[in-house]
Amino acid sequence: LVPEVEAFKLDLYTESQVRLYHNTYENTVDKIFRLNTGNYRLVAQHGDSLGCGFNKPYFLADHHIQLTPADPVQRVEATARLANVQMAVSYDETITGTYDDYYVVVRHNTHSKKSVKFLKDETRYGYIPAGDMVIEFYAYVSSTEGWKYSRTEVRTFLPNDFLKIRISSPRNGEAYFNLSVDGNETIIDEAVLVPDYAAPQDAPSLTLAGFDESNKCRVIEGV
Repeated sequence: LVPEVEAFKLDLYTESQVRLYHNTYENTVDKIFRLNTGNYRLVAQHGDSLGCGFNKPYFLADHHIQLTPADPVQRVEATARLANVQMAVSYDETITGTYDDYYVVVRHNTHSKKSVKFLKDETRYGYIPAGDMVIEFYAYVSSTEGWKYSRTEVRTFLPNDFLKIRISSPRNGEAYFNLSVDGNETIIDEAVLVPDYAAPQDAPSLTLAGFDESNKCRVIEGV
């Protein structure tokens, strides 16, 4: 999913964050800029910085430029890197052999509407803005018990992190979240499965239309 360099958008800013230039790399390569001495920022990006879901990587290069009388001519180069969090989810045999249906939701703790849902057969990488997150596991236990849910503590993930999530259930009624970033030491969060009505709900909302008898007032209460 690495984009073609020609598709990157480029912006040039002054030290006071006034944008002087905006265009694609394709239309900018080898272009000569005549600028006063001072400090500037070159920002190259591709994708949506707040994009969330599958096939939504965000790449960013943020390069500082200092022009001085002693060095009046510079050729500027910058390297763009993944600037959101890449995620992959897998399940071991204690999950696949126990539950008929299950899924994982990675929920952003700051941007409340930002989340990525990995169904049980999902193999694609997911992407989410860096920051504080909670990882939730849902499993259909039986026709009598229905769906149950568990979650991790709030965890912080940084730009360019590759988060691998592996779910297991070595003891009945519990879920283990095995979290590793870039192949480093695994963090394990252990949580009890509880009925899914304890999971996060939509915020309360009120809908009101008109004042005659044919219209209705609808109230939804959050849990």
